[in-house]
Amino acid sequence: MKGAEIDGNRVYTEFSLSKDHSNTLFVGNLSSRTSELSLVRTFYGASSASIIRKQTGESKGFGFVTFNSFEAAKAVADVMNGVKMDGNKLYIEPEKNYSSDTLLVENLSLETSETSLQRAFDGAIDVSILCRSGNGESKRSAFVQYGSIEAAVLAINAMRGLEMDGKKLNIHFKHPKTKIRF
Repeated sequence: MKGAEIDGNRVYTEFSLSKDHSNTLFVGNLSSRTSELSLVRTFYGASSASIIRKQTGESKGFGFVTFNSFEAAKAVADVMNGVKMDGNKLYIEPEKNYSSDTLLVENLSLETSETSLQRAFDGAIDVSILCRSGNGESKRSAFVQYGSIEAAVLAINAMRGLEMDGKKLNIHFKHPKTKIRF
């Protein structure tokens, strides 16, 4: 599929090898026209895909494509390298640089509580919803901490695409320099 075209545009990808040999590809620079279905159809053998979206539903320009195995993900990434999708050259932001024991969960509903997050993220040792200083209003984001990087890796792979309180959650590894915009 190298050089494959979708809607008249070539798709480019790269592969990120995280230290746990993730079966998930981070796909960046997505067009606003790209859908989860087109990602699954383009990345042969993909078991699922999710596009990270703003609260408005508009694409943030990146997403994840998951395969049943590391080998399948690597094989497809190798074949897909050098391809464009919906007019945009896609890229990979290596998760290995961001792996930590803490996840950043975004796009929370105002109704989501720390208790409901703790139940959803089974095995987490700490859950903290981030609030704006002054009024205590939720920033619609939370940190979910696990006891190890390995547990967080398992959780992020299992939880991608999770919907909670009517909102599709955006889940990433917390980078040491993660900042939440007000």
